[in-house]
Amino acid sequence: MALDRGERENLIQQSADGPVRLRAALAAVPQEALRWCPRAGEWSVHEVVCHCADSEANSYSRIRYVIAEKEPTIVGYDQDNWARVFDYHARPLEPALAVVEAVCASESELLQALGHIRLDEKIWKV
Repeated sequence: MALDRGERENLIQQSADGPVRLRAALAAVPQEALRWCPRAGEWSVHEVVCHCADSEANSYSRIRYVIAEKEPTIVGYDQDNWARVFDYHARPLEPALAVVEAVCASESELLQALGHIRLDEKIWKV
């Protein structure tokens, strides 16, 4: 899918704004509702925030492999298993939010820079 410069900039900005929007949405949730699950097999708000940190961390690695490696292998993960194994409800929210903020800031900067990066046989035209 080809994007013009304005569309690309808009998408990068939306991504960069994600952590602020996540914190604002989280602030609207009453403390006693953070761990409430709508039904079995669905996640609480607390679990969603922890998942955002893991998802952003995975994205951080993936984009770098795609850019830097000649034949990148993108490894998937079972998000429901991660929620169980890492016991998201036992994890504090503030470090998860800090991960989201740091990774989004780094990715936004990298995505902005892609228009100026020349990598071996890959030339990014954006």
